[in-house]
Amino acid sequence: LHLSIRRQRQMCIRDREYEEPTCFFTTDASDLYEGREVQIYPNPARDVIQIENAEGELLIYNSSGLLVAHEKEIDSQIDVGFLPSGIYYLEITGKHIWYSKFIKQQEM
Repeated sequence: LHLSIRRQRQMCIRDREYEEPTCFFTTDASDLYEGREVQIYPNPARDVIQIENAEGELLIYNSSGLLVAHEKEIDSQIDVGFLPSGIYYLEITGKHIWYSKFIKQQEM
């Protein structure tokens, strides 16, 4: 996992043709993925997260770096209700690799 988070909103993309990831900061939870704006919401989430404009494989890691969920193809709605509350990192793998994070809140 090539994930580098120095601030709350740092994103990294690694092109499969190059070793080094391209990391950049954003002030929004959305950014560009293959020329389209990726959106992940709600953040924080309780039951599900919505992912728009992303294709490929989805991996979710907990704050210890352990893989806790893996989807071969991204649906627009991802069930996160089974996860304990905490901070999680998303890796979306397609032509590029895109990283983000979300917060899972407890059920009310």
